[in-house]
Amino acid sequence: MPRNGQTSQDEQPSCDEQKPQCANCIRFCIPCDLTPAACAAPGPPTTLASPAGGGDTHPSQSQTQTSIVHRRGRGRPRKDWGGAASSGVSLSALEQSVSPITHVSTPDSSVAEAAAAPSSCQLNVTDAELLLHFTLHTATSLGDTPTDPWGEAWARNALKVGLAHHFVLHLAMGLAGFHLAHLNPHDHDRQAHYLSAARCHVSSGLAEVARTLPNCDESNCGAVYLASLLVSYCSYAAGPSSPNDLFVCSVGDDTSQHRPALISGTRLLRESYRHDSLFSGLMEPFGPATHFSVDPRPTYLCHGFPRIDWVGPFEELRELIGSLDSPNISVYDQAVDGLEVVYDATYGRGNDTYDGDKSNKIIFGWLYRMEDSFQACLQRKDSVALLIMAHFAILLRTKPFWFLEGWEDHLLHRIAELTDGQFSSWLPWTEGRQKQGLPCEIMDV
Repeated sequence: MPRNGQTSQDEQPSCDEQKPQCANCIRFCIPCDLTPAACAAPGPPTTLASPAGGGDTHPSQSQTQTSIVHRRGRGRPRKDWGGAASSGVSLSALEQSVSPITHVSTPDSSVAEAAAAPSSCQLNVTDAELLLHFTLHTATSLGDTPTDPWGEAWARNALKVGLAHHFVLHLAMGLAGFHLAHLNPHDHDRQAHYLSAARCHVSSGLAEVARTLPNCDESNCGAVYLASLLVSYCSYAAGPSSPNDLFVCSVGDDTSQHRPALISGTRLLRESYRHDSLFSGLMEPFGPATHFSVDPRPTYLCHGFPRIDWVGPFEELRELIGSLDSPNISVYDQAVDGLEVVYDATYGRGNDTYDGDKSNKIIFGWLYRMEDSFQACLQRKDSVALLIMAHFAILLRTKPFWFLEGWEDHLLHRIAELTDGQFSSWLPWTEGRQKQGLPCEIMDV
Protein backbone atom coordinates (compact mmCIF):
# COMPACT_ATOMS: atom_id res chain seq x y z
CA MET A 1 0.00 0.00 0.00
CA PRO A 2 1.24 3.56 -0.63
CA ARG A 3 2.31 5.72 2.25
CA ASN A 4 -0.10 8.25 3.78
CA GLY A 5 -3.01 6.55 2.03
CA GLN A 6 -2.18 8.24 -1.31
CA THR A 7 -2.12 6.35 -4.61
CA SER A 8 0.58 7.56 -6.97
CA GLN A 9 0.79 7.18 -10.69
CA ASP A 10 3.09 4.15 -10.33
CA GLU A 11 1.41 2.45 -7.42
CA GLN A 12 -1.73 0.39 -6.95
CA PRO A 13 -3.03 -1.24 -3.78
CA SER A 14 -1.35 -4.57 -3.15
CA CYS A 15 -2.80 -7.50 -1.24
CA ASP A 16 -1.64 -7.73 2.39
CA GLU A 17 -2.53 -11.47 2.37
CA GLN A 18 -4.50 -11.33 5.59
CA LYS A 19 -7.06 -14.04 6.25
CA PRO A 20 -9.86 -14.60 5.56
CA GLN A 21 -9.86 -11.44 3.43
CA CYS A 22 -7.34 -8.84 2.54
CA ALA A 23 -8.06 -5.59 4.40
CA ASN A 24 -6.80 -3.53 1.46
CA CYS A 25 -9.12 -5.33 -0.93
CA ILE A 26 -12.07 -4.65 1.34
CA ARG A 27 -11.11 -0.99 1.64
CA PHE A 28 -10.89 -0.49 -2.13
CA CYS A 29 -13.87 -2.75 -2.95
CA ILE A 30 -11.93 -5.06 -5.27
CA PRO A 31 -12.05 -8.88 -5.50
CA CYS A 32 -9.53 -10.58 -3.26
CA ASP A 33 -7.64 -13.65 -4.47
CA LEU A 34 -7.40 -14.98 -0.91
CA THR A 35 -11.15 -15.21 -0.17
CA PRO A 36 -12.50 -18.74 0.28
CA ALA A 37 -14.60 -18.31 -2.83
CA ALA A 38 -11.60 -17.32 -4.90
CA CYS A 39 -9.55 -20.23 -3.59
CA ALA A 40 -12.28 -22.79 -4.19
CA ALA A 41 -12.08 -25.31 -6.98
CA PRO A 42 -12.82 -23.71 -10.29
CA GLY A 43 -16.17 -24.40 -11.87
CA PRO A 44 -18.14 -23.28 -14.82
CA PRO A 45 -18.63 -19.57 -15.02
CA THR A 46 -21.85 -18.23 -13.54
CA THR A 47 -24.13 -16.81 -16.17
CA LEU A 48 -26.85 -14.23 -15.94
CA ALA A 49 -30.35 -15.21 -16.98
CA SER A 50 -31.08 -14.94 -20.66
CA PRO A 51 -33.49 -12.25 -21.82
CA ALA A 52 -37.17 -13.02 -21.40
CA GLY A 53 -38.91 -14.44 -24.38
CA GLY A 54 -35.97 -16.48 -25.59
CA GLY A 55 -36.90 -20.06 -26.35
CA ASP A 56 -33.39 -21.40 -26.48
CA THR A 57 -32.51 -23.01 -23.18
CA HIS A 58 -28.83 -23.09 -24.17
CA PRO A 59 -28.01 -19.54 -25.18
CA SER A 60 -24.97 -18.95 -27.29
CA GLN A 61 -21.93 -17.18 -26.05
CA SER A 62 -23.10 -13.98 -27.70
CA GLN A 63 -26.36 -14.12 -25.69
CA THR A 64 -24.64 -14.86 -22.38
CA GLN A 65 -22.73 -12.60 -20.02
CA THR A 66 -20.33 -14.03 -17.53
CA SER A 67 -19.33 -12.72 -14.16
CA ILE A 68 -15.72 -13.92 -14.48
CA VAL A 69 -13.31 -11.30 -13.22
CA HIS A 70 -9.90 -11.22 -14.87
CA ARG A 71 -6.90 -9.95 -13.01
CA ARG A 72 -5.58 -6.73 -14.38
CA GLY A 73 -2.02 -6.72 -15.57
CA ARG A 74 0.61 -4.21 -14.62
CA GLY A 75 0.23 -0.85 -16.24
CA ARG A 76 -1.39 2.48 -15.46
CA PRO A 77 -2.73 2.77 -11.92
CA ARG A 78 -6.36 1.86 -11.36
CA LYS A 79 -8.79 4.72 -10.87
CA ASP A 80 -12.19 2.92 -10.92
CA TRP A 81 -11.89 1.03 -7.64
CA GLY A 82 -15.66 0.60 -7.51
CA GLY A 83 -15.80 -0.91 -10.95
CA ALA A 84 -15.83 -4.42 -9.55
CA ALA A 85 -19.20 -3.82 -8.01
CA SER A 86 -20.77 -3.19 -11.39
CA SER A 87 -19.36 -6.36 -12.85
CA GLY A 88 -21.80 -8.59 -10.95
CA VAL A 89 -19.33 -9.69 -8.28
CA SER A 90 -20.85 -10.07 -4.81
CA LEU A 91 -19.04 -8.04 -2.17
CA SER A 92 -19.15 -10.70 0.50
CA ALA A 93 -17.84 -8.43 3.28
CA LEU A 94 -20.67 -5.96 2.74
CA GLU A 95 -23.26 -8.72 2.57
CA GLN A 96 -22.00 -10.23 5.81
CA SER A 97 -22.27 -6.90 7.61
CA VAL A 98 -25.82 -6.19 6.42
CA SER A 99 -27.16 -9.72 6.71
CA PRO A 100 -27.79 -9.72 10.48
CA ILE A 101 -29.89 -6.54 10.16
CA THR A 102 -32.12 -7.55 7.27
CA HIS A 103 -32.79 -11.19 8.10
CA VAL A 104 -31.80 -13.94 10.45
CA SER A 105 -32.07 -16.86 8.07
CA THR A 106 -29.23 -19.17 7.15
CA PRO A 107 -26.74 -18.36 4.40
CA ASP A 108 -28.69 -20.75 2.19
CA SER A 109 -31.89 -18.66 2.39
CA SER A 110 -33.28 -17.91 -1.00
CA VAL A 111 -33.61 -14.43 -2.40
CA ALA A 112 -37.38 -14.86 -2.42
CA GLU A 113 -37.46 -15.56 1.33
CA ALA A 114 -35.31 -12.55 2.06
CA ALA A 115 -37.53 -10.33 -0.08
CA ALA A 116 -40.69 -11.62 1.54
CA ALA A 117 -39.51 -11.07 5.13
CA PRO A 118 -40.32 -7.33 5.36
CA SER A 119 -43.92 -7.90 4.22
CA SER A 120 -44.66 -9.81 7.44
CA CYS A 121 -44.25 -6.61 9.49
CA GLN A 122 -47.64 -4.94 9.20
CA LEU A 123 -48.41 -1.41 10.41
CA ASN A 124 -51.86 -0.81 11.89
CA VAL A 125 -52.29 2.94 11.49
CA THR A 126 -55.64 2.99 13.28
CA ASP A 127 -54.17 1.40 16.40
CA ALA A 128 -51.24 3.81 16.28
CA GLU A 129 -53.66 6.73 16.03
CA LEU A 130 -55.74 5.44 18.95
CA LEU A 131 -52.70 4.92 21.16
CA LEU A 132 -51.29 8.34 20.28
CA HIS A 133 -54.63 10.03 20.95
CA PHE A 134 -54.99 8.28 24.30
CA THR A 135 -51.51 9.39 25.36
CA LEU A 136 -51.88 13.02 24.26
CA HIS A 137 -55.58 13.74 24.87
CA THR A 138 -57.82 11.02 26.29
CA ALA A 139 -55.68 10.33 29.35
CA THR A 140 -55.54 13.99 30.40
CA SER A 141 -59.30 14.33 29.83
CA LEU A 142 -59.89 11.85 32.66
CA GLY A 143 -58.60 14.33 35.24
CA ASP A 144 -60.46 17.30 36.67
CA THR A 145 -57.96 19.63 35.00
CA PRO A 146 -55.47 19.19 32.13
CA THR A 147 -52.63 19.17 34.67
CA ASP A 148 -54.28 16.74 37.08
CA PRO A 149 -51.77 14.02 38.10
CA TRP A 150 -54.59 11.50 37.60
CA GLY A 151 -54.51 12.15 33.86
CA GLU A 152 -50.71 11.93 33.73
CA ALA A 153 -50.86 8.58 35.50
CA TRP A 154 -53.16 7.25 32.78
CA ALA A 155 -50.89 8.53 30.02
CA ARG A 156 -47.67 7.11 31.47
CA ASN A 157 -48.18 4.46 34.11
CA ALA A 158 -51.30 2.77 32.77
CA LEU A 159 -49.80 2.22 29.33
CA LYS A 160 -46.62 0.79 30.86
CA VAL A 161 -48.81 -1.65 32.80
CA GLY A 162 -50.46 -2.48 29.48
CA LEU A 163 -47.17 -3.61 27.97
CA ALA A 164 -47.30 -6.63 30.26
CA HIS A 165 -51.11 -6.96 30.34
CA HIS A 166 -52.44 -6.30 26.86
CA PHE A 167 -56.08 -6.03 27.89
CA VAL A 168 -55.21 -2.66 29.43
CA LEU A 169 -53.91 -1.46 26.04
CA HIS A 170 -57.02 -2.78 24.29
CA LEU A 171 -59.34 -0.97 26.68
CA ALA A 172 -57.28 2.23 26.56
CA MET A 173 -57.43 2.25 22.76
CA GLY A 174 -61.15 1.48 22.96
CA LEU A 175 -61.71 4.55 25.13
CA ALA A 176 -59.61 6.63 22.71
CA GLY A 177 -61.84 5.40 19.88
CA PHE A 178 -64.94 6.60 21.71
CA HIS A 179 -63.20 9.91 22.36
CA LEU A 180 -62.34 10.41 18.69
CA ALA A 181 -65.89 9.51 17.69
CA HIS A 182 -67.14 12.11 20.16
CA LEU A 183 -64.87 14.73 18.58
CA ASN A 184 -66.16 14.01 15.05
CA PRO A 185 -69.96 14.36 15.41
CA HIS A 186 -70.47 15.77 11.92
CA ASP A 187 -68.21 13.41 9.99
CA HIS A 188 -70.34 10.29 10.08
CA ASP A 189 -67.85 8.11 8.20
CA ARG A 190 -65.00 8.92 10.56
CA GLN A 191 -67.27 8.60 13.56
CA ALA A 192 -68.42 5.16 12.43
CA HIS A 193 -64.80 4.15 11.83
CA TYR A 194 -63.72 5.14 15.34
CA LEU A 195 -66.78 3.57 16.97
CA SER A 196 -66.08 0.30 15.17
CA ALA A 197 -62.44 0.34 16.30
CA ALA A 198 -63.49 1.20 19.86
CA ARG A 199 -65.97 -1.66 20.11
CA CYS A 200 -63.44 -4.09 18.64
CA HIS A 201 -60.78 -3.19 21.21
CA VAL A 202 -63.24 -3.21 24.12
CA SER A 203 -64.45 -6.65 23.06
CA SER A 204 -60.89 -7.97 22.83
CA GLY A 205 -59.96 -6.41 26.15
CA LEU A 206 -62.97 -7.88 27.94
CA ALA A 207 -62.20 -11.33 26.55
CA GLU A 208 -58.63 -11.15 27.88
CA VAL A 209 -59.84 -9.88 31.27
CA ALA A 210 -62.26 -12.82 31.49
CA ARG A 211 -59.36 -15.23 30.89
CA THR A 212 -57.25 -13.46 33.51
CA LEU A 213 -59.78 -13.26 36.35
CA PRO A 214 -59.51 -16.94 37.41
CA ASN A 215 -55.76 -16.40 37.91
CA CYS A 216 -55.93 -12.95 39.48
CA ASP A 217 -53.24 -12.49 42.12
CA GLU A 218 -50.90 -9.83 43.45
CA SER A 219 -48.90 -9.88 40.22
CA ASN A 220 -51.81 -8.77 38.02
CA CYS A 221 -54.48 -7.36 40.35
CA GLY A 222 -53.38 -3.81 39.52
CA ALA A 223 -53.90 -4.40 35.80
CA VAL A 224 -57.34 -5.87 36.45
CA TYR A 225 -58.18 -2.84 38.60
CA LEU A 226 -57.24 -0.50 35.73
CA ALA A 227 -59.32 -2.62 33.38
CA SER A 228 -62.39 -2.23 35.59
CA LEU A 229 -62.00 1.55 35.53
CA LEU A 230 -61.45 1.65 31.77
CA VAL A 231 -64.49 -0.51 31.09
CA SER A 232 -66.60 1.86 33.21
CA TYR A 233 -65.29 4.85 31.24
CA CYS A 234 -66.02 3.07 27.95
CA SER A 235 -69.50 2.12 29.12
CA TYR A 236 -70.36 5.74 29.93
CA ALA A 237 -68.69 7.02 26.75
CA ALA A 238 -70.87 4.71 24.65
CA GLY A 239 -73.93 6.56 25.97
CA PRO A 240 -77.27 5.18 27.16
CA SER A 241 -77.82 1.70 25.78
CA SER A 242 -81.61 2.14 25.86
CA PRO A 243 -84.27 4.52 27.26
CA ASN A 244 -84.27 2.39 30.42
CA ASP A 245 -80.53 2.80 31.02
CA LEU A 246 -80.15 4.69 34.32
CA PHE A 247 -76.36 4.92 34.42
CA VAL A 248 -75.91 2.22 37.07
CA CYS A 249 -78.46 -0.28 35.79
CA SER A 250 -81.34 -0.72 33.37
CA VAL A 251 -84.78 -0.54 34.91
CA GLY A 252 -87.10 -3.48 34.41
CA ASP A 253 -84.29 -5.66 33.06
CA ASP A 254 -82.86 -7.99 35.69
CA THR A 255 -80.21 -9.28 33.27
CA SER A 256 -78.66 -5.88 32.55
CA GLN A 257 -76.20 -5.69 35.42
CA HIS A 258 -73.07 -4.66 33.57
CA ARG A 259 -72.33 -1.42 35.43
CA PRO A 260 -73.18 -2.68 38.92
CA ALA A 261 -70.93 -5.67 38.24
CA LEU A 262 -68.08 -3.36 37.22
CA ILE A 263 -68.51 -1.15 40.28
CA SER A 264 -68.75 -4.17 42.56
CA GLY A 265 -65.69 -5.70 40.89
CA THR A 266 -63.64 -2.57 41.51
CA ARG A 267 -64.74 -2.52 45.13
CA LEU A 268 -64.00 -6.22 45.53
CA LEU A 269 -60.45 -5.77 44.24
CA ARG A 270 -59.77 -3.00 46.72
CA GLU A 271 -61.18 -5.09 49.54
CA SER A 272 -59.37 -8.29 48.53
CA TYR A 273 -55.81 -6.98 48.22
CA ARG A 274 -53.66 -4.96 50.57
CA HIS A 275 -53.19 -1.33 49.65
CA ASP A 276 -49.42 -1.77 49.31
CA SER A 277 -49.98 -4.68 46.90
CA LEU A 278 -52.69 -3.15 44.73
CA PHE A 279 -51.20 0.34 44.55
CA SER A 280 -47.46 -0.29 44.36
CA GLY A 281 -44.94 0.42 41.63
CA LEU A 282 -46.62 1.75 38.50
CA MET A 283 -50.00 1.53 40.25
CA GLU A 284 -49.02 3.92 43.05
CA PRO A 285 -50.55 7.06 41.41
CA PHE A 286 -53.92 5.30 41.22
CA GLY A 287 -54.15 4.92 44.98
CA PRO A 288 -56.94 6.88 46.70
CA ALA A 289 -54.60 9.14 48.63
CA THR A 290 -52.78 10.43 45.55
CA HIS A 291 -55.61 12.14 43.64
CA PHE A 292 -57.82 13.55 46.39
CA SER A 293 -57.82 17.33 46.41
CA VAL A 294 -55.85 18.74 49.32
CA ASP A 295 -57.74 22.03 48.99
CA PRO A 296 -59.98 22.28 52.10
CA ARG A 297 -62.60 24.31 50.26
CA PRO A 298 -65.73 22.79 48.68
CA THR A 299 -65.32 21.75 45.06
CA TYR A 300 -67.42 24.61 43.67
CA LEU A 301 -64.85 27.09 45.00
CA CYS A 302 -61.91 25.05 43.75
CA HIS A 303 -63.29 24.74 40.20
CA GLY A 304 -65.29 27.96 39.98
CA PHE A 305 -68.85 26.80 39.24
CA PRO A 306 -71.95 28.31 40.92
CA ARG A 307 -73.15 27.02 44.27
CA ILE A 308 -76.67 25.70 44.79
CA ASP A 309 -78.60 25.77 48.05
CA TRP A 310 -79.14 22.07 48.59
CA VAL A 311 -79.48 21.78 52.39
CA GLY A 312 -83.19 22.71 52.60
CA PRO A 313 -84.31 20.42 49.75
CA PHE A 314 -82.41 17.48 51.30
CA GLU A 315 -84.18 18.05 54.61
CA GLU A 316 -87.50 17.96 52.77
CA LEU A 317 -86.45 14.76 51.00
CA ARG A 318 -85.75 13.14 54.35
CA GLU A 319 -89.16 14.24 55.65
CA LEU A 320 -90.77 12.66 52.60
CA ILE A 321 -88.99 9.37 53.20
CA GLY A 322 -89.96 9.41 56.88
CA SER A 323 -93.62 9.82 55.98
CA LEU A 324 -93.71 6.69 53.83
CA ASP A 325 -94.89 3.28 54.88
CA SER A 326 -92.32 1.22 53.01
CA PRO A 327 -90.02 -1.66 53.89
CA ASN A 328 -87.25 0.16 52.00
CA ILE A 329 -86.99 3.22 54.25
CA SER A 330 -83.59 2.15 55.60
CA VAL A 331 -82.39 1.62 52.04
CA TYR A 332 -83.51 5.14 51.08
CA ASP A 333 -81.95 6.69 54.19
CA GLN A 334 -78.61 5.04 53.55
CA ALA A 335 -78.59 6.24 49.93
CA VAL A 336 -79.47 9.81 50.97
CA ASP A 337 -76.81 9.77 53.71
CA GLY A 338 -74.17 8.82 51.16
CA LEU A 339 -75.37 11.42 48.66
CA GLU A 340 -75.54 14.18 51.27
CA VAL A 341 -71.84 13.98 52.15
CA VAL A 342 -71.00 14.26 48.44
CA TYR A 343 -73.17 17.38 48.15
CA ASP A 344 -71.47 18.76 51.25
CA ALA A 345 -68.02 18.25 49.72
CA THR A 346 -69.18 19.68 46.40
CA TYR A 347 -71.29 22.71 47.39
CA GLY A 348 -70.55 23.19 51.09
CA ARG A 349 -73.03 24.42 53.68
CA GLY A 350 -72.72 28.13 53.14
CA ASN A 351 -69.15 28.54 54.36
CA ASP A 352 -65.82 28.41 52.56
CA THR A 353 -64.43 25.26 54.13
CA TYR A 354 -65.13 21.56 54.04
CA ASP A 355 -63.92 19.55 57.00
CA GLY A 356 -65.12 16.10 55.95
CA ASP A 357 -63.47 13.17 54.21
CA LYS A 358 -61.70 14.37 51.06
CA SER A 359 -62.79 11.22 49.23
CA ASN A 360 -66.34 12.62 49.21
CA LYS A 361 -65.18 15.15 46.61
CA ILE A 362 -65.31 12.30 44.09
CA ILE A 363 -68.97 12.20 43.08
CA PHE A 364 -68.65 8.68 41.66
CA GLY A 365 -67.83 7.51 45.15
CA TRP A 366 -71.58 7.44 45.78
CA LEU A 367 -71.96 4.85 43.03
CA TYR A 368 -69.00 2.94 44.43
CA ARG A 369 -70.61 2.75 47.87
CA MET A 370 -74.13 2.10 46.58
CA GLU A 371 -75.74 -0.97 48.10
CA ASP A 372 -77.17 -3.76 45.96
CA SER A 373 -80.53 -3.25 47.66
CA PHE A 374 -80.76 0.31 46.31
CA GLN A 375 -79.84 -0.87 42.81
CA ALA A 376 -82.60 -3.44 43.08
CA CYS A 377 -85.07 -0.65 43.95
CA LEU A 378 -84.01 1.25 40.84
CA GLN A 379 -84.50 -1.79 38.66
CA ARG A 380 -88.00 -2.23 40.06
CA LYS A 381 -88.76 1.40 39.10
CA ASP A 382 -89.22 2.35 42.74
CA SER A 383 -90.33 6.01 42.69
CA VAL A 384 -88.38 7.14 45.77
CA ALA A 385 -85.20 5.46 44.56
CA LEU A 386 -85.65 7.14 41.18
CA LEU A 387 -86.10 10.52 42.90
CA ILE A 388 -82.86 10.02 44.83
CA MET A 389 -81.13 9.06 41.58
CA ALA A 390 -82.37 12.32 40.04
CA HIS A 391 -80.57 14.23 42.79
CA PHE A 392 -77.36 12.43 41.84
CA ALA A 393 -77.85 13.40 38.19
CA ILE A 394 -77.38 17.07 39.10
CA LEU A 395 -73.84 16.35 40.23
CA LEU A 396 -72.88 15.20 36.72
CA ARG A 397 -72.98 18.85 35.66
CA THR A 398 -70.08 19.59 37.96
CA LYS A 399 -67.89 17.20 35.96
CA PRO A 400 -67.74 18.39 32.33
CA PHE A 401 -66.22 15.14 31.12
CA TRP A 402 -66.81 14.35 27.47
CA PHE A 403 -67.87 10.78 28.29
CA LEU A 404 -70.69 12.10 30.53
CA GLU A 405 -72.19 14.45 27.96
CA GLY A 406 -75.95 13.97 27.65
CA TRP A 407 -76.29 11.63 30.62
CA GLU A 408 -77.84 14.09 33.09
CA ASP A 409 -80.51 15.18 30.60
CA HIS A 410 -81.27 11.56 29.77
CA LEU A 411 -81.58 10.62 33.44
CA LEU A 412 -83.83 13.51 34.47
CA HIS A 413 -86.09 13.09 31.46
CA ARG A 414 -86.46 9.35 31.90
CA ILE A 415 -86.97 9.56 35.67
CA ALA A 416 -89.76 12.11 35.14
CA GLU A 417 -91.43 9.64 32.79
CA LEU A 418 -91.01 6.66 35.10
CA THR A 419 -92.38 8.46 38.18
CA ASP A 420 -95.42 9.50 36.13
CA GLY A 421 -95.78 12.82 37.91
CA GLN A 422 -95.93 11.27 41.38
CA PHE A 423 -93.14 13.57 42.60
CA SER A 424 -93.58 16.37 40.09
CA SER A 425 -93.09 18.98 42.82
CA TRP A 426 -89.61 17.58 43.44
CA LEU A 427 -88.35 17.19 39.90
CA PRO A 428 -88.62 20.90 39.02
CA TRP A 429 -86.09 21.48 41.82
CA THR A 430 -83.65 19.10 40.18
CA GLU A 431 -84.33 20.39 36.67
CA GLY A 432 -83.91 23.99 37.78
CA ARG A 433 -80.71 23.39 39.74
CA GLN A 434 -79.01 21.43 37.00
CA LYS A 435 -78.76 24.56 34.86
CA GLN A 436 -76.66 26.24 37.55
CA GLY A 437 -73.80 23.83 37.09
CA LEU A 438 -71.07 23.92 34.50
CA PRO A 439 -72.22 23.68 30.89
CA CYS A 440 -71.41 20.34 29.35
CA GLU A 441 -69.22 20.99 26.32
CA ILE A 442 -66.87 19.03 24.13
CA MET A 443 -63.46 18.90 25.73
CA ASP A 444 -60.94 21.17 24.06
CA VAL A 445 -58.25 18.78 22.90
